[in-house]
Amino acid sequence: MISSKTPRKKTLEDYGYLPGKESGVYYSNQRILSTFPLISLNELSNQPHNSLIKCFASKKKEYKRAFNLLSEQGTIIYSAETHEYFLELLKSFLKIQGGEMDAAIKEAREMGRKLDEFIFSHMRPEDRMLGLTPRERVAGLRPEERVAGLRPEERVAGLRPDKVLSMFKPDEIKSYLGKVNQE
Repeated sequence: MISSKTPRKKTLEDYGYLPGKESGVYYSNQRILSTFPLISLNELSNQPHNSLIKCFASKKKEYKRAFNLLSEQGTIIYSAETHEYFLELLKSFLKIQGGEMDAAIKEAREMGRKLDEFIFSHMRPEDRMLGLTPRERVAGLRPEERVAGLRPEERVAGLRPDKVLSMFKPDEIKSYLGKVNQE
């Protein structure tokens, strides 16, 4: 069983739970509960392997530390589906926490923004571009940046000759044609 809140001492005693070797893990001496360890998220160690589940601890200090550790370590590979699932869990969890709803929503958005930044920074460039239109892909680039790396024939591909020639002065065209004719 996993508890986001720290169990009360009396509750642990009532159900025969005793601390195990690992911090935050309790084992019951009652036969019916002996196969169900109790994991207290607030008490789990701050090891990287605990970070994802500790994001759902009830203590703000604990879940923030866990989320920051996940961001720093870059140890989790996310897909769009796990990203959405994680955000929905996070929103639900913050609502369950109680308190002021606006603060919980603001916190969920901030943690979601950080999660987006983390995921984006670990994506391959081609995956970052998925779903973008060609116009969106080049938005913000200067014209010379848009054509950097293209051969001259690639730069003018799809243009009619009169459109290409209209970019030059007649003297420049005559000069070029004179050079071509000499070759």
